[in-house]
Amino acid sequence: MLEFQSRSDPEMALRILEYTTLLYRELRRNKTLELGGLLPPTLPVVVYSGEPPWVAATNIRELIAPTGPALAALQPSQRFLVLDERHTAADSPHLGELTRAVVRLEQSRSEADFKLVVDALLKRLATSNEGGLKRAFADWIRVLSSGLQPVGEEPMANLSLEDLAMTLEERVKQWPQQWLRKGREQGLEQGLAQGFSHERALLHRQASSKFDAETAGQLAAALEGVSDPERLAEVGEAIVRCETGSELLRRLDAV
Repeated sequence: MLEFQSRSDPEMALRILEYTTLLYRELRRNKTLELGGLLPPTLPVVVYSGEPPWVAATNIRELIAPTGPALAALQPSQRFLVLDERHTAADSPHLGELTRAVVRLEQSRSEADFKLVVDALLKRLATSNEGGLKRAFADWIRVLSSGLQPVGEEPMANLSLEDLAMTLEERVKQWPQQWLRKGREQGLEQGLAQGFSHERALLHRQASSKFDAETAGQLAAALEGVSDPERLAEVGEAIVRCETGSELLRRLDAV
């Protein structure tokens, strides 16, 4: 029985017990029991993907108040396993290859990391007829990596695991150039914005020195956000030519 959780649920042990009971009742109702009519053993697993480590009880007995030995023996007892994807060591010897891939996918922080996992999965599933398993991993990788792709880049389509590996490889090669180009563009934009900001501040100081603080304040409000070089040049010329602050403000309204 698989249960997927993104938070450490303090009631999970009780829920697992309820799920087990419902499963057993369904098997009885449908008369699908084997093993001489005995109920089958269960393997309850909680697959946890939350950021904090799992801390909730993993056995229903932990939710039952302590009592004496005689009564304690009569209480229900069921434990479940927790696969804490973000905090389990990916190289743990207790993990199988596919479970290790699940853990590595959740712990990946870039598409380069995803590429390594995909390569390992392709090697593991190379001779397998489990086509559904390949599609499931491919779907999962697309979902997990969707938040990592650069802005404006087209999302990956419904690719197979093999096609996904090639797509990730190409993206990993292209990203450094894309980031460098974007960084240059952003740097140019930031430089221009800073330059205009400095020019507006200079015009404010000039108006304050020649006229008064009130005129300079009104000038600053009128120029807020202005990034037209010609407009700023006209204001600078007006400060030089005008005799009074009121004349400057009239010229600003007229421009």
